[in-house]
Amino acid sequence: MPRVSVVIPVHNGARYISETIDSVLAQTFADWELLVVDDGSTDETRRVLARYGPAVRCLAQPNRGPGAARNAGLRVASGKYIVFLDADDRWRPDFLERAVATLDGLDDPFIGVCTGWVAIDAAGALLPHTQTSRSGPLRLDDFVFGNRVLLQVVLLQRKVVLDVGGFDEDIRGMEDWDLWIRLTAARGQLLALDQCLAEYRMHDASLSHHVDHMRHGRLRTLEKLFARADLPPPLAALRPAALAWALVLSAAQMFAAGRSDEALADVCHAAALHPAVLADRSTHYALICATQPRAYHGTPHHVDLPTGERRIREAIAACLAAVREVDPSCGRHAYGTAYAVLGRLAYGQLRMQTARRYCRAALHADARLWADRELLATFLKSLAGAPLVRTARQWRAAYRRARSRRE
Repeated sequence: MPRVSVVIPVHNGARYISETIDSVLAQTFADWELLVVDDGSTDETRRVLARYGPAVRCLAQPNRGPGAARNAGLRVASGKYIVFLDADDRWRPDFLERAVATLDGLDDPFIGVCTGWVAIDAAGALLPHTQTSRSGPLRLDDFVFGNRVLLQVVLLQRKVVLDVGGFDEDIRGMEDWDLWIRLTAARGQLLALDQCLAEYRMHDASLSHHVDHMRHGRLRTLEKLFARADLPPPLAALRPAALAWALVLSAAQMFAAGRSDEALADVCHAAALHPAVLADRSTHYALICATQPRAYHGTPHHVDLPTGERRIREAIAACLAAVREVDPSCGRHAYGTAYAVLGRLAYGQLRMQTARRYCRAALHADARLWADRELLATFLKSLAGAPLVRTARQWRAAYRRARSRRE
């Protein structure tokens, strides 16, 4: 019996599946079995899999989605531990060795370990600003406001996954988040290791681009969570805030997909459920940066500030018009917070004059922000930083002129 079962679901994944399988074959830990579940592929996937012979155990089923494919692999797996790897991602050679060694040394309540990851593009090149890792235990309360880990980097006790019924096959796009919630609610904790040992591929064909699946998955997962009779009261009280944040994330994806009317409807729904969401800076970052390239999320890079400003003003205005529970003072604070975020992003782009303009607009919209140390610090640093930016730009221009003359 192998120590680890690796399950890879694949649907029309001929382009990347070889890289994924090769990353398993290259593991420094060798006591594993590899199960690939072909979920109704119509491309060259089966021909690619056939090249690996007995090294890969192949299963086939009609197309039923990734959750059903993972469950099919789970049912026939025989390892003590199990891990699910998507058909376009890759592990670094020591992923299994480190994960297994850690999980072997853990007792209850830990049921699995997870590592960090970096993102790669369609060609396999590393994308900037994408390293993600955490450390320490992850409990149920860590998952109320969203998915904290990537499915491909989680090694679990196979028995506990079977005990909770595996993946919910009706959820597509957030089925891993739903699984973490059910596992931590019923069985224990995950231990996060601050080591980036996997590569997550970002490309246009990835399921995370399927906006409707993601929206349904978020809302269905939270519906199930807050329907639990055993949910502690402090967590149950987070229902409005958690649902509002899920709707904000869906709205950001709708904006990115060019579906502005649906996005505004989700923002208004979020504000109706939890008006305080309009004062949360995370809301404004999500909506202002909605069309930012995914590899740069969480940074000021490649954010179209004028478009982001129009988008957030439109969203706030729609909420104020549609939701009676949002009073004028909340609206003023929402505008002030939006401009504070814009100021911070402009400062990160070294656009000091724009940063000052946004900071002034924030203070004009809501006088309470005079007590906001981050906003005032951004404003003061933009004053101090302007001469430095001009000097740097002048130096670069002089350097380019000198190099041009040499050439």
